[in-house]
Amino acid sequence: AAATASYMAANLVLLQGQTRLYRDTIFASTMPPEILDCAAGRVAVACCPTMWRNRDGTVMGTEGNGCCPLNCSHVYGYAVLLERLFPDLAKDMAVSNFVKNFDASNGVSMRFGTGGYAIDGALASVIKAYLCVRQADSAVQWLPTVWPNIKVQMALAMTKFDGGDGVIRVPQQNTYDTAMEQANTFIGSYYVTALRCAAAMATLLGETDLADQYTKRADVSADAYEKICWREDFGYYIADVTEHTCENSYGPGC
Repeated sequence: AAATASYMAANLVLLQGQTRLYRDTIFASTMPPEILDCAAGRVAVACCPTMWRNRDGTVMGTEGNGCCPLNCSHVYGYAVLLERLFPDLAKDMAVSNFVKNFDASNGVSMRFGTGGYAIDGALASVIKAYLCVRQADSAVQWLPTVWPNIKVQMALAMTKFDGGDGVIRVPQQNTYDTAMEQANTFIGSYYVTALRCAAAMATLLGETDLADQYTKRADVSADAYEKICWREDFGYYIADVTEHTCENSYGPGC
């Protein structure tokens, strides 16, 4: 704390100038103010006690101030502003997911250091890695750092969860702190997107056969979920459950 205060005192003019420039740049946009305010509010999380860097530089975060540590895959999985605005922070979190804290038998751990598994968080981690590549790895120098275990993660999803027809029906632990059963487009959309992102990354690294494998599975999966979950009479996608399998899911008409 003393070092932080000393730094602020010595660099106050610089810090004030950069902060005001950031604020003025954001709100000079022609985007609707409610969208700007929403985006700016999300950015604030990166500079509050919810997130921090360890002494070794590792980026850590909780679900809220002092709540539910650390780097929860299924919570940070649907936060993508870091990849857009602070890709170096996002890259570090991806390295934690796929290198420092990866479980080869299960995949991306749900929480740093304490394990657990959530399939939405694991698949989101693949998607977010591709966002990092698109935003800040044009020379494809960083991707090889995380790629080996991205492939492991996708292999686990395709063999341990996918029933062979592109559809995941086994229990699917997720951000709702429960395990959905049977086909649903909540997890299904993560799966199809992760497959397409993995295909794109494989292509960038010259693994064309693997890219083709991911693409074909994504096509099969998307078609299968469309046939199973779309309800024309409702006009939207449902979970393919019965009264015996809907306890941890959402049902027809919901």
